[in-house]
Amino acid sequence: MVLLQEVKIGGIDVTDYVKSWTYQDEMFVAITKVDLELIQDVVSIVTIDIGTAVTIKRGFTTATDEFVFDGYIIEIEKNKGVTFK
Repeated sequence: MVLLQEVKIGGIDVTDYVKSWTYQDEMFVAITKVDLELIQDVVSIVTIDIGTAVTIKRGFTTATDEFVFDGYIIEIEKNKGVTFK
């Protein structure tokens, strides 16, 4: 069974541009920070700025079964990816 995912920045689906995303998983604690690495071509479909909304969802039945993260961009590193809070 494959885990599906959906990643949106500013309401625009950027799932096809995601290289990877990681977060610190602590038991019984909400996810407060995600590191997201995107391919450079993402700038052709969305403007990535500090404060832009970010959502990450995943699931086995559909890509939107479970909210993983709902936050906003707090830091951008052009060669490393984007950090969200």
